[in-house]
Amino acid sequence: MRDILVNNEEYVNACRTIYKFNNDMMSLLERYNRVLNSMQSSALKDELINAKLKNISSKVMGQASAAQGALQELNSAIVKTTSKIEAADNFTFPF
Repeated sequence: MRDILVNNEEYVNACRTIYKFNNDMMSLLERYNRVLNSMQSSALKDELINAKLKNISSKVMGQASAAQGALQELNSAIVKTTSKIEAADNFTFPF
């Protein structure tokens, strides 16, 4: 087995960056979906347009759900990797 050097600070920062990106993306998708729903419920009474807006909204929420699922898988992988690193950590301070 080969040794892997892991800079904990860089690892934690990378994880935070991924979580922040996902949270920002989820927030934007939810905001976009609220705009679509607002358009659908307030001004537009055309059935064809409303159907198209509902279709777009459904696709947006599908993407949001897929992104949330990917984040959960990533979180599991991070926890598993972190556990493996901690279990194999034989680092001793040089003093």
